[in-house]
Amino acid sequence: MDLGRTVISTLLLAHSYLRFGVLAAVLAGLCATLLGWWSQRSPAQWDRILAIVFLGLYDLQALIGVILLAQGAVKSHLHATVMLLGVILAHILFRSVRSAPVEKSWLPRFLFYALPLACIIAGLVAIGHFPI
Repeated sequence: MDLGRTVISTLLLAHSYLRFGVLAAVLAGLCATLLGWWSQRSPAQWDRILAIVFLGLYDLQALIGVILLAQGAVKSHLHATVMLLGVILAHILFRSVRSAPVEKSWLPRFLFYALPLACIIAGLVAIGHFPI
C-alpha cells in the first residue's frame, strides 16, 4: 500500500470516528442550553467552552471532509454540501450568540446547536449512517 492510500485510509477512519465526538459535543451543548434556558440562569463559562469545543470539532471534521472530497474519497456530494452548510451556519450562529445580550442569549444558543445538528443528521442520512 502506498503512502497516499495510507493517508486517505487514516483520514477516512478519523473522519468516521470524529463524528461521535462532534455528536457528543453538540448534544452536550444542546442539553446544557436547554437546562440553562429552562432554569433562567445566566450562561456560565462552561457554556462558552462547550460551544468552542463543538465548533472546533466540527471544523476539524469539515476540514478532514474537504480533504477527502478533494482526493475523491467522498462519493456523496449531497453529504458534503449539507455538512458544509452546517459548519457555515454554526459559525454565523456562534457570532450571534456572542453578540446577543446575556439575558437574551438562550434562543441564539439553542439555534447554534439545533440547526447544525439538523444538518449533521441530514448529512448522515445522505450517506446511510443514520441512525448511527
